[in-house]
Amino acid sequence: GNALKLISSSAIDEVIITDTVYQSSLVLNNKKITVVTVAPLLAEAIRRIETGESISKDLIL
Repeated sequence: GNALKLISSSAIDEVIITDTVYQSSLVLNNKKITVVTVAPLLAEAIRRIETGESISKDLIL
């Protein structure tokens, strides 16, 4: 749709999204969009589950 055009022309300074779903080059090259990775968070959650540690103690935001 028009989401990228609307974001680009808006007063919004930055939109932060995660890398949990594929993003097209149009999204990735938009100067107002920042993509952050969740890989370290997922890796730590998996490690804690595997070792029986709490994931809610430090990982729940």
